[in-house]
Amino acid sequence: MLTPALERAEAAVDAAYALHDESYAPPADRLAAMQAARAEAEAVIASAASLAGQSKDSAVEARLQYLRGKAATCGPDGRGSAEAEQLLAVAVKLDPSLDGAWNAIGECYWQRGDLEAARGCFLGALAHRRSAASLCHLSMLLRLIARRSAPDEARAGVLESLSLAREAVRFEASQGAWFSLGNAQLAVYNTCTAGSEELHRAGKAFTQASRVGGGSSEGAMGADLAMNHGLSLFLLEALEPAMEAYATAHSLDPSVGADRMRHEVWEYARRVSDALGASGGGGGLKQRRAPLPEPPPPSAAEDTHPRADVQQLRAGDNPGVRLRLRLLAPLPESPQRLHRSFAAADRSGAVVALALFGHNLPPALRGPAAKGATVEVEAPSLVRASCEPPVGGGEGQRVAYDCLLSSWSSLRVVSA
Repeated sequence: MLTPALERAEAAVDAAYALHDESYAPPADRLAAMQAARAEAEAVIASAASLAGQSKDSAVEARLQYLRGKAATCGPDGRGSAEAEQLLAVAVKLDPSLDGAWNAIGECYWQRGDLEAARGCFLGALAHRRSAASLCHLSMLLRLIARRSAPDEARAGVLESLSLAREAVRFEASQGAWFSLGNAQLAVYNTCTAGSEELHRAGKAFTQASRVGGGSSEGAMGADLAMNHGLSLFLLEALEPAMEAYATAHSLDPSVGADRMRHEVWEYARRVSDALGASGGGGGLKQRRAPLPEPPPPSAAEDTHPRADVQQLRAGDNPGVRLRLRLLAPLPESPQRLHRSFAAADRSGAVVALALFGHNLPPALRGPAAKGATVEVEAPSLVRASCEPPVGGGEGQRVAYDCLLSSWSSLRVVSA
């Protein structure tokens, strides 16, 4: 009788606690909904406590205190509630193996800004049981701490966050675990590598999170998931899918800034298209031509891969292909982009965008020296980028251009 009662109490508390992240009602209405859910949860807890009676079982008492503490966060003070902290502290003293209580008190400290105390709590949970929830909590916290750390410490923290997120998915391939993994991969791009591989992996994790959630998640995770997925797509020049992801985020929660991001994507696409047109003329997905001198033929030692023109590439990856390009000018940037992009022309005069990922910029291509340099890129990936103005804003018609994705490590400077 007692075990089912405790399970019902925990389900009621979890339903109330979920409102922290899933309610987008006005603050007063949101608080009222949380307090009503808290009252229902506390009634179920009281029923379970009545069944427990004068039980001397410390594990049962710990679980009741944990549930009371977690329910106490659903009030005016939220997760920073002093009452909740006190109840949860009692719970972990009575039963240190209660990882849910460690996680809940960690969130209390986090809400108050005591990140080191929060980290200690999540580590306390993991010391007793490795669970996806505890791993995701610590992974997320480490990414936040990394933003406030020196560069070397930040990189180490983000890589540890990624390791924890991967472990969480192995434990439980839930929507939350996949979402955490996608966010960790984005953080690696931002903090460590500026590489395209991390963006591709982030996109795959976000796609999996959406599938696990049924494809139309509601609440905070749904809006944030669509926002972050949109960013990973935008950075890989997948402009139309990015716009769709931002539209989904806006429909779930208009306050997350998705409408602003749709306009940013459009303005970026328009500026890049204009710059490519100025470099080579023309428009759309057709070749843009610019009068360029034929580069010198390669030496025998260089000619290990077949050389191609842009028009010979297929959409997606082009393994075993080498492309010789002349860099014409840097392309417009956006705040989220850590990689560099150039307008470039092949030997036929076709002008494309060339996005080069990574931090290892060759010295010969730094500053004004990059303009006019001839480079060779191995195994480029071709993206046919296209975008329309967002509904309700943005001027102009659909723009489209070809973009090559590569990395500095796959690039060789022929002449500068």
